[in-house]
Amino acid sequence: MAIITMEKLENADKDADSLDDFVNGNGKKKVKTRRGAEYLTAPGVEQTLLDNGLKRGFANKAALEKYKPSIEGSLAQDMETKKVWRWDGAKWNDEGASELDLAKDFSKKNNYIIQGFLTKMEFLVSSNSYLISHTSLILRRGGGRGYVMVEAAEDIIIPANSAYHIDLTNLSVNTANHTISAQIASGWTSSSYGVGAFVDDLKYPLFAWNDTETRVGGYLYQQGLYGITKPAIDYLGLRLNANNYVLQGYLTKFEYSGSNSTYTISHTSLILRRGGGRGYIFVAAAEDIIIPTNSAYYIDLTDIPINSVNQTVSAQIASAWTSSSHGVSAFVDDLKYPLFAWNDTETRVGGRLVQNGLIATLNPKFLDIRNKNRKNNYVVMGGLSEAVFDTKTVQYSITHSSFRIFLGSGLGMVTVLAQNGLIVPNNGCYYVDTEGARDGQTLEGKIATAWTSSSYGIGAFVDDFKIPLFTFRGTSGTSCGGELVQNGMPQTKVATLDTISVTKTENRLEFFIKGTGSNYLRYLMSYINNPALELTNKYGHIKMWRFTRVDEVNSSFFSILNSIVGNGESELAIAGGWSDAVGGFHGDEVQTKPAIFIVDGKYYAQDSEFSGDFKEIRFMQETDMFICNTETVFAKHIKDYIFNKDGLFIRQKLKFTQTIQLTNVYFGMLCWGRVVSSKQVSKTAIYPDLTLLDVTTNDFTRLPRSISKGESITLTGDIGLSAEVKVLDTNLYDYHVHISNREQDNKIYFTATEFFANDENDKVFVEYKEGQILESTLHYKLNTTN
Repeated sequence: MAIITMEKLENADKDADSLDDFVNGNGKKKVKTRRGAEYLTAPGVEQTLLDNGLKRGFANKAALEKYKPSIEGSLAQDMETKKVWRWDGAKWNDEGASELDLAKDFSKKNNYIIQGFLTKMEFLVSSNSYLISHTSLILRRGGGRGYVMVEAAEDIIIPANSAYHIDLTNLSVNTANHTISAQIASGWTSSSYGVGAFVDDLKYPLFAWNDTETRVGGYLYQQGLYGITKPAIDYLGLRLNANNYVLQGYLTKFEYSGSNSTYTISHTSLILRRGGGRGYIFVAAAEDIIIPTNSAYYIDLTDIPINSVNQTVSAQIASAWTSSSHGVSAFVDDLKYPLFAWNDTETRVGGRLVQNGLIATLNPKFLDIRNKNRKNNYVVMGGLSEAVFDTKTVQYSITHSSFRIFLGSGLGMVTVLAQNGLIVPNNGCYYVDTEGARDGQTLEGKIATAWTSSSYGIGAFVDDFKIPLFTFRGTSGTSCGGELVQNGMPQTKVATLDTISVTKTENRLEFFIKGTGSNYLRYLMSYINNPALELTNKYGHIKMWRFTRVDEVNSSFFSILNSIVGNGESELAIAGGWSDAVGGFHGDEVQTKPAIFIVDGKYYAQDSEFSGDFKEIRFMQETDMFICNTETVFAKHIKDYIFNKDGLFIRQKLKFTQTIQLTNVYFGMLCWGRVVSSKQVSKTAIYPDLTLLDVTTNDFTRLPRSISKGESITLTGDIGLSAEVKVLDTNLYDYHVHISNREQDNKIYFTATEFFANDENDKVFVEYKEGQILESTLHYKLNTTN
């Protein structure tokens, strides 16, 4: 007979306790036996399975409700509806949209993209209603299907519990280019979506609200109109065609030759994304591509599989492009994708950009294309309303209203909550995590720290689901607009009238000055580096920064409306009986030392990069002037530029290093347009002595006039554009000005003497002595009232 000792009784007691803990848990996830082994308790095993997504299935809701689990947080699924429920210890709770719900959502005609925006949104307390106006709208139905248009509307009254919507019930899914009217449905609530509205996804709400829901911006349902007055992205300019292609890249050169009727363009590397998790292709960067009249520069996708990734193709030129045919062998069945196309009967500003063409501006709206090798085609539809930099703490405070992110074909849209005064620290990134996001969901942005160009920040940018919106790397005193990466939010626009918006890259300076109307003027300076003496290159032997062009742009996306100052010389040109003039555009001018930039008092080297809104940019440069096609220096040229809200100020000093005979010294110029894209930009010149000269065509007689300190010359017309150039100071006692009657424009010329003004073609020589200095300061006050 076995002897039961006290030790065995104690061990049996311990084993019983361990068994009870193992079976019932007793608040423990693990149990330790008397021999030291450790095991999960049964509830611990169940909790571990729950933590890894275990759900218990039931035939229907009634069967599910009979089950009372012992563990809070247990999951169960109603297999009839596919809905998931969570146990809170007392009752089952609905976990939201089921897989079946989502499947139904995605089975809708869900890839609608609305392009357009509100121009007015006012709440009328007296009538408990909203008063709205909107631009023309385009509603795209996605996936190669059609689109419909809605005409612009003003002062539409939306009563409480109503919705302003489009009815697509009787329109074929492939209907294209059809215009319909929006209507108002009454009795709208968040559950019913309104009497007669929003059934089977064929009635599309634009603006809907009720007085029990949030009323800020109305209650914007799904992909409805974004409730802001001026969106940072012009929706009509998003250029998303039926197949949701998104083009990333931009022009780096854009010049029109009137004599040859051609455009010469260069562009960065491009990425064309085909949408909805499909593939993308690359187009290599290209320089000096000549686009003849009635032609198009395009990509042929015909033989490229829809899911092709990382493939590089070459763009081609198709001739005989017209607005109706889109060009011989081009643009058929949406597989030939135009980048740049124009004909001489269409608007020529920026070329005639069709469908999803390259944005015709030298300003990159998508920065650092290398960071954009994505397949999900996220489009951020919103922008910063404020970005304030604190030089002491080296951080940004940013503010934005709520905005939308389009996740791609079949995925829908999410809303990102507004932020007010959010702090983005140095080397930090403000981003939104879209992993697992569903159509209509609301997300909140987050901050990732330790952002670098390689790691993108702790906790951010993993598996292409985390979208950076605003990132910043800087040092004390940096006042640039943060660094915007991938599909981030566009930079904040000029918010006050005493600042200008500036983007400086290694070899470009671009700034935007608001006119007295809504539009802006975009000024461009470029760094030209071709210092070799090449007798066969008329415009060689040049290394310098020079002022190159001015465009009128809109306020929403800075898209070019009118190109009003051409690429000729606007600073200094000198003739001496040589085969060509010298200086700036004409070449034979080379830097003697690097230029400097002073931004609101802070120094920047000439190859530095910065951007943001500033009160004043100052630029200084010193160059040597050479006798045409030689290595002989005859003068030093010093330029001192100031850009601010009042325009462009240029102070120039020319110091002769040897005695020389010259036939002309153009000391200040402006290549102002006469007729641009069939628009009469300038019609009348107002001279310093108040003489009026009709410059509508180039058959006028050149009219030189003397000009002194405090006097100005003005070019004006009837399309809201004007140019005034005023002499602020000069040491030239015989300074003269005239308007050229050359064919391409109404160019203003300032000449150092009357001899040059009157005898431009007679080669009258004037001698300048070694050590002699010519000096002037001009104020270029250009304006748009549009």
